[in-house]
Amino acid sequence: PGGNVVSPASYDLKTGEYRGQSPGDGSPQGNRGEEIGVFRGQHIVLGGRLRFSPIENVVNPGQFSAFAIDAEQGVGPARGLHQGKIPPAWNDDVVAMVDGRLAVPACYDASAMEAYIEGGEKPQPRWVAKAIAGGDAVALAVTPNGILAVCEMPRARDRHSRWTLCALDLKDGHMLWERTLPDAARPGGLTVDRDGRILVSLTDGRIVCYG
Repeated sequence: PGGNVVSPASYDLKTGEYRGQSPGDGSPQGNRGEEIGVFRGQHIVLGGRLRFSPIENVVNPGQFSAFAIDAEQGVGPARGLHQGKIPPAWNDDVVAMVDGRLAVPACYDASAMEAYIEGGEKPQPRWVAKAIAGGDAVALAVTPNGILAVCEMPRARDRHSRWTLCALDLKDGHMLWERTLPDAARPGGLTVDRDGRILVSLTDGRIVCYG
């Protein structure tokens, strides 16, 4: 992202020439978003929590938008994806998103989402993860055989939450398996390496690895 004045900022790959909108008088126009990614090679996904705000910020957590890449203008108009600070996750076939705090993760067809970004109607999800309803998903990852979600789950008559790593079926979202984490996880702190190992970043600084 291009700081908090122009975001996203686009540049010509060959010359480095700035290709975006004018910064005007320099007033902030892009205070939201510390996450950026490329969807299907033709679209930018940008957003996240309010810049420079605490990671735990739940009052004004932000949103995610997508922009079609335009050869002449740099980027096209924003198309809203979802509310909240949790980055979406995707591969060539599906997109997984959490639409705000305490929302249930949902899975969308990637082709339908691409059509929406290019000006079509927003698609309905393939499924929503009813298996983890009532929890707060703070991180997502898409793998070839499932969608992973890190969730804070409430406990009956207990003020301490249970933190879990859940694997959801790609076809219908049912729970494949879950693992209890040793402590709270950081928002967005989930990734899968090229060898299929799952890494979860905890708030106390530890990294948990599942092979």
